[in-house]
Amino acid sequence: MFASSPLDDRAITTVCQDYSLFKRTLQQSRILEDNIIPRLNGLTTRQPNFRESCQRFEDTLQAAYRSRERLIAECLRVRDERISKNRAKLGPYSPEDDSDLSNEIAHDEGQRRAIEREFTVEEILRSRTSNVFKTRCADSTIIKDFWDVRRDAKPVSESS
Repeated sequence: MFASSPLDDRAITTVCQDYSLFKRTLQQSRILEDNIIPRLNGLTTRQPNFRESCQRFEDTLQAAYRSRERLIAECLRVRDERISKNRAKLGPYSPEDDSDLSNEIAHDEGQRRAIEREFTVEEILRSRTSNVFKTRCADSTIIKDFWDVRRDAKPVSESS
């Protein structure tokens, strides 16, 4: 779904409605990095223009990184919105007054924390990927912040 091309805005919004789909989408998108060593070995042994091949791979990585940042940011926004709406419904009542709603809020807060942790996963993954990439594509001229995770990526609702 995502390994070869970034998600569009409508797809991101749909993915954020279902936490399981969010996790599967991230897993599929990370296949690119899971196979980085064989991919880069292919660049070094089979491509006539090695520097150009590294640049194309870098462009693919960057598109995947930015798309995942937007996905995570949008899913955080969706969870925050759901939590706020449910808290407003709960109102001044104590949590015991509406245990179903309180449980839903707690569930969404747990999923929000899990979504937030995906930024840390991104940092680890990019660190690992950058070490391999820099070794194989040493001549590549990557912008300084290429490997940085942008935790302040604009969610879909703000990027339009």
